[in-house]
Amino acid sequence: MKKNRKMLGIILLVFVIFAVGIGMGNILGPSGKGEIADAETSEASKESVSKAEGEEIGLEQLESREGVTVHNMKIGYESELYPEEICQIEDGSGELYIGAQDLAKVIGAELQWNGISKQLIIKNEQDYIVVDTRENVIVDSDGNEEQVKLYGKGKKSILPSGRVMSYFGYQISRLGELGIFRIKNPDSELLDIEFSKKYEAEFGKQIADYEFKYRHERAMFEEQYPDKRKALVMKEIPDEKVAYLTFDDGPNEFTPQILDILNSYDIKATFFVLGKNIYGKEDILSKTYQEGHSIGLHSMNHVYREVYASPSNFVSQMDQCNELVKSAIGVKTRLIRPPYGSKPQLTEDFRNAAVESGYRVWDWNIDSGDAVGNRGSAGVYNYTANQASRFEGPVIILFHDKANTTQALPNIIEYLSGRGYRFEAITDDLMPFNFWGDKRYVN
Repeated sequence: MKKNRKMLGIILLVFVIFAVGIGMGNILGPSGKGEIADAETSEASKESVSKAEGEEIGLEQLESREGVTVHNMKIGYESELYPEEICQIEDGSGELYIGAQDLAKVIGAELQWNGISKQLIIKNEQDYIVVDTRENVIVDSDGNEEQVKLYGKGKKSILPSGRVMSYFGYQISRLGELGIFRIKNPDSELLDIEFSKKYEAEFGKQIADYEFKYRHERAMFEEQYPDKRKALVMKEIPDEKVAYLTFDDGPNEFTPQILDILNSYDIKATFFVLGKNIYGKEDILSKTYQEGHSIGLHSMNHVYREVYASPSNFVSQMDQCNELVKSAIGVKTRLIRPPYGSKPQLTEDFRNAAVESGYRVWDWNIDSGDAVGNRGSAGVYNYTANQASRFEGPVIILFHDKANTTQALPNIIEYLSGRGYRFEAITDDLMPFNFWGDKRYVN
């Protein structure tokens, strides 16, 4: 009798092991990971997604967590809006969570469920992953495991969309202008800001500072994918009443005051910065850039004998400054202003080196005189206005980040506005203006 019971126990154990083995094999194949079973022969692969939603998966329920926000809204996929609203969940970690079924639908992937092993397969033509909802683990097609946080919503599996999409070569970006997310290939030619502009009317939005945001995102994209760099369509300075206000030698303690004045008039300007002044003032430079102003280079230290020791020294000073600019604002610039102006020191060999390095050389046609002697704010205003009165076309005004400039600036802006001038920042696509009349550039 005891022998019969023992034999029966062994038979039952073998049966259970065999049944579980089939369930695991259907998902992971014979090796247990990194190998997917043939969908044609796998019974588990034939189970519907609706059945998967009916399974009790035992994941932590999102509803039980504090600080969780749930939205039903559109999501971008590549260059289009996905036609249906998708339930999107944020748990405060910075990750966007989306239901497994919705994620698979958006990217056109197949979703399979194994009710025995409580595992999901998401696969498309190129790749697949296995999501183990018991162990909170994702296993990729090479057998690599990653521990992740998974949730349940009702009886649905809610997955960290950024992590899941990365396995299929996608990334998820937040489109702040529209208040939605977008799934895309990282090297998509359609920038996020262009996508937002495309759909702004549908969301009842109007993208502010679009040109600046486009230039910034394009520069960031081209830094990462230089082979996708677009040649700029260069344009001449318009023969109109346009004022380009430029400020040298910052950032410093006067720069925030200048920014406040410009902001009060809704004016964009150009700041040619010194590398040595960026240290410890990266936040000021970042603020300058984020408020839509253009950034140019004015060398590392403004020391004549070092800057102009040789053409290679000149370029090196600009390159070093550019690296500091990039560390503060995320992108480099092509705009440079030689210390003390380009003439006579920036001879042809210097200009050749600058142009070959991709820089555009900028001088000015009005000097405010704010750096001369002890000229006060009234003197700066009078000196600038007297010169500007002779112009009926574009003016490029040289200022410095100084106290007297800060005090004179509102009156100068009022004077130019009264004469019908509009204000713009210098951009990379504007033909250079310098004392040599050298408009050369390299795209």
